[in-house]
Amino acid sequence: MRSGLLLLVASAASVVTGSVLQNRDAPALPASAFPTPALLTFEDAKAGKDLEGKNLNVTRVSMADLLSQGAAIPQSASAASCSAAPGMRFEWRQYSQSDRLALVQSIRCLMNKPPSGKFPPAANRYEDFVRLHQMWTPNIHGNAKFLIWHRYFVWTFEQVLRAECGFNRAFPWWDESKDAGNFAKLDMFSQPYFGNLLPAQSNGQGWCINSGAFGGITLHIGPGTGFQNHCMTRAVNEQLTAQCNQGYVDLCKSRGTFAEFASCFEGG
Repeated sequence: MRSGLLLLVASAASVVTGSVLQNRDAPALPASAFPTPALLTFEDAKAGKDLEGKNLNVTRVSMADLLSQGAAIPQSASAASCSAAPGMRFEWRQYSQSDRLALVQSIRCLMNKPPSGKFPPAANRYEDFVRLHQMWTPNIHGNAKFLIWHRYFVWTFEQVLRAECGFNRAFPWWDESKDAGNFAKLDMFSQPYFGNLLPAQSNGQGWCINSGAFGGITLHIGPGTGFQNHCMTRAVNEQLTAQCNQGYVDLCKSRGTFAEFASCFEGG
């Protein structure tokens, strides 16, 4: 269950100037060029196979236990400290047409900006984020940092969209469980949003995205740990997306510690 909305657009780019090319100069790479994470099936998650060999001996202490022991709960952890107007996020289906288009426009804006220079060989400001994630992947995957790090990563991306591209709407999220086994029907993957409904692979090959706001572009980061120019490619296996269902979510949530919960979500 790795596919937050940010990850959906992590390979997208604008169709304008500079290193983000309107006329693609890079090929569609075969699916074998892209790393495939190990999949944790529902039955394996239920059996706890992802926890085998991991040192997850974390003491389980509830809030009630802490209070009974006289522990002081920081003010920042109490309801009284919450902002009177906290930021809200809307699931894609509840996100208005106007908000969707504003999001697309702000992402295009970021991709039209020059890179910061801190994350070479990123070719634009958006690819700064792609390169940052690539650099840290070994450190923030396969451990309890997975969910926490990516939450902060998405929040930082949102703040940069606001500060550098004037994005002034609520930020969206995607409830994958509502589309389990049927990702290709979601209108997120259509014009004028993120381009092309998801096709299946053909002879081990994905499909270049040629329509929508991010069609016909060249990417410079990846696949995997490399740096090979390629088009943004998509393909979907609905047998795999079917696993992103509410039953799997409930199974992960039933685990006793955060580390076990995070392992389940990342593997699934």
